[in-house]
Amino acid sequence: MNTKTQSSLNTEFPYKTDIKTGSPRKLWRFLNDFLADNEYDTPKYKELVTKPGDIDGTATFSHRTKGWKEQQRHRPIWMPIVGFLLCLTIILIPSGIRLIKQSTGMLRFELEIEVEGELYRARGSAKAGTGTSEVLDVVADARIAMNCMAGRAADEGLEAKYLDVTEVKLFESEIEKLKKDIDELLQKIVLPDIVTPEVAHE
Repeated sequence: MNTKTQSSLNTEFPYKTDIKTGSPRKLWRFLNDFLADNEYDTPKYKELVTKPGDIDGTATFSHRTKGWKEQQRHRPIWMPIVGFLLCLTIILIPSGIRLIKQSTGMLRFELEIEVEGELYRARGSAKAGTGTSEVLDVVADARIAMNCMAGRAADEGLEAKYLDVTEVKLFESEIEKLKKDIDELLQKIVLPDIVTPEVAHE
């Protein structure tokens, strides 16, 4: 039976993308709903807060959150047995304890999401009847960063990021689903790149 473990490099997934949106608060709500829709437990929701920017007429925002979910680890039956036998020897007790710990517990997925960006007035165009008029609107350039990790659940966070082959496949399936879902989500809120920033002059 192949029980080869994978390094933590294979149990982390970084994701970054830049989008343009008309409402950073709506984007933040969508991202929190994204966690819930994928069955991640989350801390109490906190509204996104904007702060005045260094340039007149702009504002900045930055916030992060994290979700987690767990499932029972399915490890080979021989692992706790061998671990117990090793504990019967004095020299190999640490190895036995480590093997027993690796054979039990919960598999945890943790998903961190951070959003930051700048809010500004922008010029666009609106069609009315047969004519086109210029309008001012609010636009935000936002960067979304996600990092998904997997490992054995500890009291807080992950105690170890090392997974066996079966668990790595579960993690890869989770990543593929998250990538698909986040791409579909952002399509609902992204603005077309047809506006230009307007910065107030002194």
